[in-house]
Amino acid sequence: MDAVVSANGVTVPKRMLRGVNRVLIQKKQGVIVITPQKLDDPLLSLGSAPSRQNLSRGAKKHDEYIYGGR
Repeated sequence: MDAVVSANGVTVPKRMLRGVNRVLIQKKQGVIVITPQKLDDPLLSLGSAPSRQNLSRGAKKHDEYIYGGR
């Protein structure tokens, strides 16, 4: 793929970055390398699998479920 370098840089198409939230950009020996970074931040996955049962109980005991009753 060819891309034009503008005053702001180069835009990488989103379709090439599906499922990627963050990338590392490095220049090594004159070659620019874009590497997807895996984030292990639990907040990013919060709400990705919501409870379908006992919704009112889940809301009331949210902290207890997350922190184990502490």
